[in-house]
Amino acid sequence: MIAWPFPSHRARVWRTLGWISIGSAIALTGLFMLQGPRRLQGQTGTGLFDPGMAGSRGSLSEAMGNGRMVLNYQTLEGTDEDLRLKGVTGQLLDSTGLWHLKSPSARRLEQTWTLDGPLDLNLVDGTGSDLGQGRMTDGGGAMLWKDGIWTGLQPLLWESHQGASSGEWHLPAGWTRQADGRFVVEQGGVRWIASGTGTLRSMDAEKLWATPGFEEGHLEQALATLDGGVIRAATADLDPQTVRWPAPLSFTRDDGWRGTAAGGEAPRPAPGSPFQEVELKTFHADRTGPEGPEKLDAQGARWTPA
Repeated sequence: MIAWPFPSHRARVWRTLGWISIGSAIALTGLFMLQGPRRLQGQTGTGLFDPGMAGSRGSLSEAMGNGRMVLNYQTLEGTDEDLRLKGVTGQLLDSTGLWHLKSPSARRLEQTWTLDGPLDLNLVDGTGSDLGQGRMTDGGGAMLWKDGIWTGLQPLLWESHQGASSGEWHLPAGWTRQADGRFVVEQGGVRWIASGTGTLRSMDAEKLWATPGFEEGHLEQALATLDGGVIRAATADLDPQTVRWPAPLSFTRDDGWRGTAAGGEAPRPAPGSPFQEVELKTFHADRTGPEGPEKLDAQGARWTPA
């Protein structure tokens, strides 16, 4: 076999190949510059975490409805489809304000977060003012997060510090917080206990929807406990100025009077003050007194303690 002679380093072919390489590099560089910069594709959804991955002391951020959630953790392990955190504290900023939470552990399975109890919640507004705090006391699953909707797996005790809505709200397991911020109870009953000792002491209802801070809302099958009696109505409405019973209602007083009214309302008091006034419209009442039956009809009256 005869080997092909290798060109000398002084051969003209090397100079020609060198100029071809330089020209190609310049041409390709110019072509990429003309195309302009291109955005790198971020990783979302699956594939963010390797199987069997574990870590400690970090944070994880995700979009949550119209806000963004940040979870800080002590330890992390699992995969993208099944991620588990321990020692969790977090923040969620949305149109309501800044939520803070504390949970012993959390799990994301198929893009749904489960936060375990005991779970603490706190809400502050844009100025840092405390609007309320809540707690779910039992161990195990306490709350689900999916597509911006919260679902309570346990009863929630919420202490509202927000103006005329201050007091305790007791929501049953199954309550939800919708993407628009409304709290909704479809069954199981809800209860509000006033923070003061005014005329309106508490309200119970079978169903509820309410805006953040319980400034506006609607209750069904409502029972209001007053100083000296109770009011029963099919519905009750909340707005920033009043608690209203828009439909006919019935009432029972501790002094023996029973009756009905076309409606009623309780003006919301100044922040920090209890409800003092409850007005009834177009009512009829009767009772059996020491001297026999008594009746009373009026276009309106103010509820006073029995």
